[in-house]
Amino acid sequence: MEFLENVIQKIKARIKSDLFIVKEALAKETDETKEMIITYMKFSQGKASKKEMKLANKQFQSFLKTIGLGTLAVLPLAPFTIPLIVKLGRHFGIDIIPNSFKRPSKEL
Repeated sequence: MEFLENVIQKIKARIKSDLFIVKEALAKETDETKEMIITYMKFSQGKASKKEMKLANKQFQSFLKTIGLGTLAVLPLAPFTIPLIVKLGRHFGIDIIPNSFKRPSKEL
């Protein structure tokens, strides 16, 4: 039982560490990363086209590979990857979306 608890704690620590890496990388925004996040925010409101999502997913895969988390880039259901990561971040008390991306949804 103690072994299982230790494994779970190590997994949680790794997830937290990876989320902080994503947060820091997103904070160093590039134009492509900014467009990617805007597209995902539009998607969450049902306003992103399939073409926009394809480009955003491609950029997200590139982004994850760049920061050393390439394994996340191959997750199934790619359009849901960022919302899942955001939700995981919230669960661990980490807001991974930089403030510069937060603006009223009417601007999207």
